[in-house]
Amino acid sequence: MLSITFFVLLGAVAQGVWGDSNLETHVDSLELVTDFEPVVLSEFMDNPHHQRTPFAVSPDGKNGYVAYLGGSSNVHVQKLSLETFKSVGDVFTIQNAMEASGLVAHNDGFALLTHINMTQTDPEEYWTPTVVRYKNGKQAWSTPVGGKTVTFNMFPDTKFRANKGSLDGDLKFGGNGTYAAFFRAEYYGGTAAGHGGDSIVYLDDEGSRIDGKYSQTQHCGHNFGIALSASDTIPFAAVCTSDDGKISIASSTADEMPTIGEDHPKEMFAAEAFGGTRGSYSDMVRMGTYQHLLVWVSRPDGGSDHDTRIVRAAQLSAKDTLGQGPNDVTQHDSKVDCVNAHIAAIDDSRALVTWEENDVSECGEDFTGYGCGKSKYVGTKFQVVDSSASNKGSTFTAADVFVSGDIAKVGTKLCWPYVNMKWEPGTDDSWDETDKASGPKVKKLSFACYDPSGSSQTAPAASEAAWNNGGVSSSAGTGTKESPTIPSTVVPKPTTWSSASTEERVPVPTSLNRVAVPQHSAEAVATTFVTIFG
Repeated sequence: MLSITFFVLLGAVAQGVWGDSNLETHVDSLELVTDFEPVVLSEFMDNPHHQRTPFAVSPDGKNGYVAYLGGSSNVHVQKLSLETFKSVGDVFTIQNAMEASGLVAHNDGFALLTHINMTQTDPEEYWTPTVVRYKNGKQAWSTPVGGKTVTFNMFPDTKFRANKGSLDGDLKFGGNGTYAAFFRAEYYGGTAAGHGGDSIVYLDDEGSRIDGKYSQTQHCGHNFGIALSASDTIPFAAVCTSDDGKISIASSTADEMPTIGEDHPKEMFAAEAFGGTRGSYSDMVRMGTYQHLLVWVSRPDGGSDHDTRIVRAAQLSAKDTLGQGPNDVTQHDSKVDCVNAHIAAIDDSRALVTWEENDVSECGEDFTGYGCGKSKYVGTKFQVVDSSASNKGSTFTAADVFVSGDIAKVGTKLCWPYVNMKWEPGTDDSWDETDKASGPKVKKLSFACYDPSGSSQTAPAASEAAWNNGGVSSSAGTGTKESPTIPSTVVPKPTTWSSASTEERVPVPTSLNRVAVPQHSAEAVATTFVTIFG
């Protein structure tokens, strides 16, 4: 009987029948060191979005890192167990950092894309895009990728910084010492002052900028959303959106940008195609050697004000070439609005697409850019697609899980962070309008995992789990080693404890020049790491 059951399940998985058995949850597993506000309002339309919590896994598969913004400033990066999703070792705090906008995990640490308030040294440098690298428990380097020290190749007399305090970008590592930081930018102090767009900046593994025609230049004017995926050479695979409604491949120069599709121009001002404010992550993924898959939300064919949004997917047969698609992952339904689409590779031939669905009563011009009036959150949907961006098998729904952080490979599973909370963005909740109280504050993160084998189980809520030393190691990390520039703070053990794919080895083109850059001083970017003792 057991063998019959086994073959029935095996056949179901082989034919693409997925469901709740593929999903496991670790509710409230990660205790945070400070309050976290999981809701952020859109820059333009005031509709709520998830505050991103970047998540990354080291190439050796041993360590996970998650980053989050504590209040309005200071980004914290926490190391966690990939079995229990509880904190282990050190917690690092990048002071005056104002956004967690991209995270890369390494075997010896991590790199973070953020923007930093540098007004203590220069009153105009308050949104300075910066990549910070940690090795073996200490800050190795901190390099500005915007601001006064960076030349903007398109307008050499103009500088660029985070767009109105929102990078809404991403950071990727292509191996062999190559990072790419891609983000939205606001221009100041020159010919293009008062306008905005985007910038991709390449760095080597020592924090030096790599100059060249693909770096430090605009791709989409008035950019409202990006997608980025690591490639074998510079430039990396990239896509961006602009205020004319075009979704374009940005893997080459600005005058060589094939159009993938179109969205409603007004919609672009809310950056909704790639997740809106604090979006632009886990929206493009590499499949095998050359291909990439991209997902986004759009009104059908750039459609009318009265259309609800669908999820679309396209294949890039090479990083600068549109292959199959765009394909409709969802079918248009006038009563269903789709938002917050993401994608992650299961293997070289399959990927998991996720999105949120809302039941709506009406759409119209008054609602363009932020959905369709009053709506009710139905749940997060999951759909497997093949390497041509075509649906395989059926869609399944999780009502109590959503995606609010990067999706990363953990063994054979795909895992991501979320917050254990009631999500009702289209109602009159206290955090739904700017003239009401600020959003909720939480002290814990949850994690969900998709297991393509169908063997996943839901872990008990952390509040129900007993404390054990497996969650926090008294000897893990390097927190007991003091650095003269990084003060150490001891945090007592809480009285209760709630419960990547391999790096690509990418050759850096020798024709590009490495540019020595000034490192941020300890005064400008003060950093703290915290050791939690078990």
